[in-house]
Amino acid sequence: MGACRKDKDDTAPTVHILYPAAGSTVNVPDTITIGVHVEDNEGVEQLTVMLTDSEGLPVGPIALLDIHSASAQVQVELAITSERLESGNYQVIARASDGENDGRAFLDLWLLGAPLRLRSIFLVPPAASSPPYTITRIDSTGALSTWATTSELGGTAIDLDHIYLAGESTQPLVRRRISNGSSTTLLANEGVPGAPLPFFHGLDANGHDSRTYVGTVTGALRGFNAQGNGVFNATSPIGTYSELSAVIGNYVVSIARNAVLGTRQTINYAHNSGATLGQFPFDLTPVALHTSGGDHLLAFGNRNGDGVIQERNVEAGGVYEMQVLSGTEIGSVARVDEYTFAVATESGVLRFERPGNSIQLLAPLPGAGAIVFDKTSGSLLVGVGDQLIRIDPSTGVQLDVLTAPTAIGGILLQSNR
Repeated sequence: MGACRKDKDDTAPTVHILYPAAGSTVNVPDTITIGVHVEDNEGVEQLTVMLTDSEGLPVGPIALLDIHSASAQVQVELAITSERLESGNYQVIARASDGENDGRAFLDLWLLGAPLRLRSIFLVPPAASSPPYTITRIDSTGALSTWATTSELGGTAIDLDHIYLAGESTQPLVRRRISNGSSTTLLANEGVPGAPLPFFHGLDANGHDSRTYVGTVTGALRGFNAQGNGVFNATSPIGTYSELSAVIGNYVVSIARNAVLGTRQTINYAHNSGATLGQFPFDLTPVALHTSGGDHLLAFGNRNGDGVIQERNVEAGGVYEMQVLSGTEIGSVARVDEYTFAVATESGVLRFERPGNSIQLLAPLPGAGAIVFDKTSGSLLVGVGDQLIRIDPSTGVQLDVLTAPTAIGGILLQSNR
């Protein structure tokens, strides 16, 4: 007696991408028309077509087609519309399955991203002003409107889709969607009404790792990813709290302040685990921290009424005091490019060049407080009282002025990517 037995199918489908031509340029937004030929000795069941980035992640819709044929030639259209896609090399992947084996074909394309554009400017009142605090939005047409009002203002930060608002003694840390105002609580406020220090400190949406960091007066330093999930948890030394933090190489560097003694130190934490890796003295009231090479940071701060710029070796703790602004304190700092910084001070806006360690008056704007660099226009936005002044970062020439409904303590920019 005999029995029928089907041999195991070890042959993968063959896949060929017929068009577009390899190396073709696709402008965003656009629809890519892709021609694919597939065949298989046992029959192709399904075909999947997608556009992926350098890490193999899909960057748009995925087309899934039922074939159920030994061979077929199909045409697929992929709409690529996200303005967050940057110019660069991307890859079309066509994957055919016969139910047991997969066959693939690849095609490289050059994607030309949409121009960088400014979607909104948010003006935040000074934390030292009286509540309620009104956040004003300037949309892409220049129209002003009230975006939000809050009773406490312990810090603000922005990413592509959200504004983060930290309370002081009672209000939590929330993540509020810009498009519709819906809020998600990220961290409860464990403060006590009337306490001498706010509960949250150093709120910052970090562009280097797409995390948002915040310190608490209880000593915690927390980090949240772009989806709002907690992904970093570190603890400051006993009796201290994180005033400000920055990502430098593989470290999260925090400025920790002793609430009783008033002394400060830098704490190096492992970026992945939050483990403490190093501690060094720090003698400034911190204003801003920026990277300066792989293992150095530029610290901008104040000491005894003077503004100070230091370069610090993160791993070894060495300090090079670059500039001391006698009798002039630093209010805020904007990075223009890798080597150039705009520094808002009581006497005006200064331009600091890291190569050559040079500093000069860029614009005589007494009382300059908040300052940011607008990459979309290549200009600086400076808050002076209730005036929002746009200046050229090279010449200091004023380009335009807008009067805000309130004094400006912070400026948040929302771009399309």
